[in-house]
Amino acid sequence: MDTLKFYYDPKPLVTTSTSPKFYSNGLDYELAQKTPNFMGLYYYPLLRAFVDFPWPTIANINGHCFAGAFCLAAFHDYRVMNPAKGWLCMNELEFDAPLMGPLMSIYVTKFGAAVAQRISLNAERFTAKTALEAGLIHAQGSWPEVDEIVKRIGKYSNRTFYSQMRAGILRDVLKTMDYDNETRILIERRDRLWKYEDDNKPRIGTLLSKL
Repeated sequence: MDTLKFYYDPKPLVTTSTSPKFYSNGLDYELAQKTPNFMGLYYYPLLRAFVDFPWPTIANINGHCFAGAFCLAAFHDYRVMNPAKGWLCMNELEFDAPLMGPLMSIYVTKFGAAVAQRISLNAERFTAKTALEAGLIHAQGSWPEVDEIVKRIGKYSNRTFYSQMRAGILRDVLKTMDYDNETRILIERRDRLWKYEDDNKPRIGTLLSKL
């Protein structure tokens, strides 16, 4: 994206997938867990790159879009979703993973608290139809609908202050970009508890049997 900023002919940036089934399933959770400060060093900078990108951005969501990919799509200015295939879903609650910093605040800022609750606390799976009704996407469809958006907003690709205005809209989200140390401590505490329970199952079982 840093290279694209210097392209001589500014145009809206469109992201999609070559997979016939998935836009993206999100992050490799196990790798993220094993990599020290993965979010702060790698994922948050990617999200920030979409905030700072000087031209309009469009996510052409051609299939399933889960977890970290859903969040990344939310950082685009516009979203178009395949009506025949795929769900939008933030399913971290299903496997007890935290939603830190911008992974929560982007939904509240862009879609409001009620929809953010459906996304995070319900782990709701949105079809293109329900996503459009909830305001998560701007159109159902694919490249023809993307082209319509490009025709409408492409003229703003050479504007000096486009990214500055975007950053202003997302100012509360940007405040959460720093790695959430409190969440890291909670995760470490939970992992220690789980390890303690695994290491002491026989003793715990004996104590519980006496109650």
